[in-house]
Amino acid sequence: MSEGVSPWLPEVGLQADRQISSASKEQAVEDVLASLATLLRGSVRQSSRRDLDIPSTPGTSPHFGLDLSPRRLPSKELSQARSTSLDFIGFAGFRGCGDEEIEGDPDFWCDLVSGSKAQLPHSQVASMEDDDRSDIRESVLEQLFDLTPERINEVFRDMDRDTNGCISAKSLGEGLRVCGIVGLDASAPGRILKAVRLGSDGTLALPHFTGIIKNLKLAQLLTGRSRSTASARRLTIVDYDAKGAKVDVCSMSRLREFFFGRRATPQLPTLKPIRWVHLSNLDLTLMLSLTVKYSFHPLAVEDVIEQCRTKVEQYGDHYFAAVEQLMLDGDTTEHKPVRVRGNHISIFISGPPNLDTVITVSQPDNSSTDRCSGMTSTYLGKEYKEPGEHWVSRLRQRIEAPLSRLRQKSAPFLLLQVLDVCTDDLVGVTNAFAARLRVLEVELQNAVAELPSSWLDEVTKVRLQLALVLRRARGLSRATRQLDDVDLQKGLSGYLRDIADHLDEVVEDAHILMELSSGINKAYERAMVRNQDNARQVSADKLNNTLFLLTVITVILAPVQLMAGVYGMNFVDTAGVPTIPELLWPNGYSWFWRCSGAYLLGMSIGAVILYKHYISAGPEPVVSLLGVTLNPQSPTSERASLTDAA
Repeated sequence: MSEGVSPWLPEVGLQADRQISSASKEQAVEDVLASLATLLRGSVRQSSRRDLDIPSTPGTSPHFGLDLSPRRLPSKELSQARSTSLDFIGFAGFRGCGDEEIEGDPDFWCDLVSGSKAQLPHSQVASMEDDDRSDIRESVLEQLFDLTPERINEVFRDMDRDTNGCISAKSLGEGLRVCGIVGLDASAPGRILKAVRLGSDGTLALPHFTGIIKNLKLAQLLTGRSRSTASARRLTIVDYDAKGAKVDVCSMSRLREFFFGRRATPQLPTLKPIRWVHLSNLDLTLMLSLTVKYSFHPLAVEDVIEQCRTKVEQYGDHYFAAVEQLMLDGDTTEHKPVRVRGNHISIFISGPPNLDTVITVSQPDNSSTDRCSGMTSTYLGKEYKEPGEHWVSRLRQRIEAPLSRLRQKSAPFLLLQVLDVCTDDLVGVTNAFAARLRVLEVELQNAVAELPSSWLDEVTKVRLQLALVLRRARGLSRATRQLDDVDLQKGLSGYLRDIADHLDEVVEDAHILMELSSGINKAYERAMVRNQDNARQVSADKLNNTLFLLTVITVILAPVQLMAGVYGMNFVDTAGVPTIPELLWPNGYSWFWRCSGAYLLGMSIGAVILYKHYISAGPEPVVSLLGVTLNPQSPTSERASLTDAA
């Protein structure tokens, strides 16, 4: 190589000396073309790495995947770069000229899987769909779908023990077996190496090995499984930048194109396009396919399947957030019980190093806390039903707005928008409960005795639901603090503070409403105790009135009974003549009834007069006439005292 040419590769790209001697001009042009081809090939690799979520190896450029340390190209790399440069300018002879097309060709990879016994064991995936999902990470995710950079590097180092990049078909087959890809034909590793191998020396780079593993895994998931169109349409892809947005709902034909394809390079580097992939409800095959495509960590996938609590975590080169959402179920009025639906949202921020891809998964909240608190969730039968996707529609409206601020921000800002929508839903839930509790309080004040038993059940359920609202709000507050700590993107602190303020308001309102519901419950209990006391009082009054009437009748008839007893005695002398003179009167019997009738009439008139005087003037004048001292007590005690006095 001429001394006038210095093919270095610093971070900003190729720097060549400006002055080149005429004698070495031809060699210099060849070296420059070789170095330029190396740069372009690194750019192509990085494009593949960004789409398949392959991180840059340590010590390489985050832009091109190249070694940043200034060094002179070795002869081996230079020869490879020369052959690559010839292919870029139109010359044939490059063995890997179809590599990029092969890596994105689903037919090639699906044929490898479908024509062998390498299809994914559906029994293992079916076990994930059962209710018993214990040890799902250890038994399924880590064994079959752990494609994190650490795991791939470990497998690749075991294959390439001499670190020269020359991988044999046997070593590749062993590496595929370690990654859970078994049952391929014996000729499959050789076919793969022949299709994706770069250069004439047969070396295999780590990014291409990662692409092989991912493509075979995707082929396992998407081959030999009949899927309905409704299942495929659960996946929505939104590509947006500052200029506009494009929404694409996946179909069966579009599904393979998405998972095996690559994103188009932006026309302008300043656009910074963002891709939002949304999975409505949890379809395990689609979820595992996303796991393979974007190298999700098994811990994060386990949190999605098992619906973990609200949190924000960092797993390797991507971020994971889980949100337990609460929203109003349908139209809610203050005159009907509040219906609240639970929803679990999982959010991934991937696409290193730019973090330009957001993946969200929405599914009904199946936690036992929701069921015991009376929450509702969308029924999922054989046909798919969206589990409350209003938040997705709201975000799409914000993205598609003509002057959308969201399109001008980075991917973490979309995560903040999801948190903001969930916070707004919590505010709406607390407002609905506040309006309903005011109505229940008015009903308690107006008609305590006429309230049904379901009224008390609703008040009790409202308190349980408010406790769940409080738990959800605290979880979101914790997530916002964690998001602020990981510092995904600068310039979002103001939005985080706004979300935190609304969450503090929700927490305070929930505490107040819980105290209000407890007060309403206690007031209802006191009212019921008073009603029971009043009922017992009325019953006692009726009994006392009955006894009082019987006592009065007994008092009135006592003299007549005495007269009947006296004149009914059969005392006679020795001659058998009655000794009671009145018994010998010729009209004695009639006189007896006359006197008894007059007595009864007089006593009845006196009792009526006394009763009327008692009702109008109270018991004190009557008691004073009877000579009885009576302390002020309840009417029952008064009547009882009058009875005793009588």
